[in-house]
Amino acid sequence: MAEGVELAYSVIDKYIADGRRTAEDINSQPYPTRAPNDNLQDILERMLRFQSEMLPLWIETLATLVKVDPSRNGSATTRERGAASNGSPKSETMAVSIEVVSLRPVQVSVELRPNVEAGSLVALGLNAVDPGKPVLTDISLMPDEIPGRIKLRLRIPEDQPPGTYSGVIVDRDSGETRGTLSIRIAD
Repeated sequence: MAEGVELAYSVIDKYIADGRRTAEDINSQPYPTRAPNDNLQDILERMLRFQSEMLPLWIETLATLVKVDPSRNGSATTRERGAASNGSPKSETMAVSIEVVSLRPVQVSVELRPNVEAGSLVALGLNAVDPGKPVLTDISLMPDEIPGRIKLRLRIPEDQPPGTYSGVIVDRDSGETRGTLSIRIAD
């Protein structure tokens, strides 16, 4: 930090000397040098001292505002890995049991916001990117037999074309989005 202050002083001194030379060249009269204890130097010293005190506070504030959620980048803490390995859900997650009726293999992906009410959820249908493929509508969300869990039931018609279908899960009462649902039907 001291090196930074010294560097700042040398830069300021250089600018003052350059300004003095430029003014002398324009006016062709020498300007007297100010005494080191004048108001300008006091102001500059206070400004540098203020910035040296404020910089750590700004860094701490930015670090507080920009927190990285370890679950978003694929890493997990030891405690989270332990909770995941023994089957106990994290407090932010909602357990979902999935029941699929299909003649072909189906991969299901469900993402729900925390603290959703199972009884008020509905999926309005799953659409493929290709508008020629029919919408999947036989989807139901309900409370599971195990308290605190949600049951998702899907029935895939035999003639449903293979592909990826996705949609949103909404709150039936408010219409607000509460999650997403995506399935991939194999050939």
